Amino acid sequence: MISGFQSTRCRYYLNALFDLELGGFPPESVRRSAAEMTALFIPLSRPGDTIVLDVEPPDAWYSYLREAGLGPGTALPLRNRTDEQPSVDVVWGWNREAMARLALVNEHPPLNAVREINNRLFCSTLASRFGSGVPGSRFCSTMEEAESAAEELEGGFPLVIKPAFGGAGFGLRIVRQPGRFAAERALIARYLNHGGVVIEPWLPRSADLSAALQIGLDGNPGLIRYQRQMVNAYGSFYAVYCAETDPVIEPWKNELERNALVIAREAAARGYVGPVGIDSFVYGDIYGRDKLAAGIEINGRFTMGMLAQMLRERIAPEKHTLLRFFSRKKCRLPETYPLLEATLGRKSFISKAGYGILLLTPLRVGYQGKWAQPHLNAFFLSGESERRIHEFDRELQRLFSR
Repeated sequence: MISGFQSTRCRYYLNALFDLELGGFPPESVRRSAAEMTALFIPLSRPGDTIVLDVEPPDAWYSYLREAGLGPGTALPLRNRTDEQPSVDVVWGWNREAMARLALVNEHPPLNAVREINNRLFCSTLASRFGSGVPGSRFCSTMEEAESAAEELEGGFPLVIKPAFGGAGFGLRIVRQPGRFAAERALIARYLNHGGVVIEPWLPRSADLSAALQIGLDGNPGLIRYQRQMVNAYGSFYAVYCAETDPVIEPWKNELERNALVIAREAAARGYVGPVGIDSFVYGDIYGRDKLAAGIEINGRFTMGMLAQMLRERIAPEKHTLLRFFSRKKCRLPETYPLLEATLGRKSFISKAGYGILLLTPLRVGYQGKWAQPHLNAFFLSGESERRIHEFDRELQRLFSR
């Protein structure tokens, strides 16, 4: 899954609206930010690869990436439908829009299977069968089921409400007091109209973990990779930490593996092939003991964890790394790459050492004739220890926070 893409000619397309489109949610408010994210696959590419783009990055960004050992070389960004057929198509998530955009001929999973395993109903069903997921979680298809779930979980506040489809914290609402639940009735009704709603306790997390694997055309899972996710107090993802050995993950690795293999088997049984990301978390029970809620989210698509692992393998294979995201609201970046490197100084990424801070997204990007800093800005931080990359992270915030 990690290195296989690198041995053949690829065409990349990051259709970031995938999760919204599965749920039928309107994309207008995030269309530009989704278009900007098409550029995030460029650092993975190699000479001869193609990246399908909805934006125009500056030439200076390509030069900046090449100096770091990344970038597309002779790759040509395509803004329209293309009939060119590479050996492998790498998309964020398979849907009709991606197939039409790529004039697809290559292998892809059945779209009904893609939809089924990305629906939180699939995750809930497996949790009930195998004892995984968030204890007390309920998937609801009607308002009556939602009200019943809230009554059953009345002693478990705060509660979480989230839609059947969505990722990275999209649509997640935390209800902290029983009296507030009735006020969320309109939100629940909206989610029910988009496939269903999950209601579950909000547990005190101490670590967010994820596993990533590839289900082959023969239905068998490939190598499982593990990484730690950083999630804020509102449940929104903002970073991925990778290392050869992570002491936070190690105690749970066997359980994570068993859960991942069960999910892979069940997904393959439904006809799905391709990348799968599985989220889990560690929480403290009422006795203060650490426990694992495994398989709380299942994503039948490419994931940020996969991107983080592939980048680490490419330019910093022996280092501790952090794939870190900042919103434009919280991060003001300079206008030029010389200014960026001057600001970072000795902390700028050194390709020969695989060490330092690298900006993965363009400083400015063009969309429909308007140039601006991207809504979401991605950095790759690499150091000799987890402590060091968190020092880099604090320095980033000091240098660029608004």
